[in-house]
Amino acid sequence: MEESRGKIDSIKDRYRELLSNLTGVFASNVDIAEDGSIREIHILGSQNRNPKQIARDVQSALASAFDIRIDHRIISIAQIPSDPIFRQEQDEFAGSKDPLMRFLVNGVWQSVQNRQYTVKVSLRFGDQEYEGSSTCGNTFAQRMRAASIATLEAVHSFFDTHNVFILLSVEQMQIAGTRVALTAIECSGPDSSSMLVGSAVYNHDETYTVIRATLSAINRKLNFMAPESG
Repeated sequence: MEESRGKIDSIKDRYRELLSNLTGVFASNVDIAEDGSIREIHILGSQNRNPKQIARDVQSALASAFDIRIDHRIISIAQIPSDPIFRQEQDEFAGSKDPLMRFLVNGVWQSVQNRQYTVKVSLRFGDQEYEGSSTCGNTFAQRMRAASIATLEAVHSFFDTHNVFILLSVEQMQIAGTRVALTAIECSGPDSSSMLVGSAVYNHDETYTVIRATLSAINRKLNFMAPESG
């Protein structure tokens, strides 16, 4: 019984990983029967996308990735204006009595076309916005690297250069039973370079988790660099 439940939970995680990376989807949950069939799909999505389009994306994603055909009637979609995780972090930052200078995530857009994955990341620094993007093959490892690279490209727009931060690695590990994303980034200076390491606990959106891990690595360094950059 426990082994059967473990398999169902593993399948559910794979479905949620796929659906939570769809454009306009903030979170997802899948109700799976004992025989492995999907009974219900629950989506928390953006008001910026038509719910019918989100439902079609869910059907197409499951058909393409797992060869599963589902009826649109088992998909329920609730829509809100913005990602609650984004909003919570921004509200906490705004309410801080002595906030440090750092980048905040302003938005993330993802799409898949012809087996190519594209992610665009928008960051906010003060009252300015900076964007970066990256395209890669549609595999988990490549998507996670692309999310970090797009984040660094947005940071480079702030510095008006493209050689300050270089992604070395994106990894994942388990610590105290919790899944964590780790990023290693090289920071190049005029005379030397150093490695920066960032981390973030995985939430419903793996792409956003890697973006947070990337910013975790560079934001502390930014407090020393920002005054020099003007």
